[in-house]
Amino acid sequence: MPLGLLGAFAWILCALLLGLAWWRRRRQNRRRLAQWDLEERLRRSSEPGSQVNVPPYVPWPGEDPLGHEPEDDDRPTGGPRWIN
Repeated sequence: MPLGLLGAFAWILCALLLGLAWWRRRRQNRRRLAQWDLEERLRRSSEPGSQVNVPPYVPWPGEDPLGHEPEDDDRPTGGPRWIN
């Protein structure tokens, strides 16, 4: 058998092995993702509710200090303050 055919056969064999390895790895990744999805679904179903428990509304006991704009008379009298 000529040496060129042996070399071509070796390249074809390497290409087939690489293709099989790629296909096997892809199949393993699909199985791994399916397993992770199953674990996540089981974890979500076993967790207590993921809703936030909001405390009941308690009305403000006094007047809201931010409810109105300050009047000019409410501002402190005095010179301007120096800011560095």
